[in-house]
Amino acid sequence: MNDNHYYIQSTHTRKNGRRRGQQFFQCRIYGRQFVESPKSQPYSPRMKELRLLLHYLKFQTLPT
Repeated sequence: MNDNHYYIQSTHTRKNGRRRGQQFFQCRIYGRQFVESPKSQPYSPRMKELRLLLHYLKFQTLPT
């Protein structure tokens, strides 16, 4: 694989195994692992904010 990857912009990659039917690659410069075509997308900023809020509220104690 010699294509630039969208977030590491490196052409120096190598195959790094297969899992769940997907070929994994690793950047030789940064050591970052990635798949060429991810099945899922990262969370939107709004969803991240909501998840952090719910996580925070989970650890708050309720008044007794």
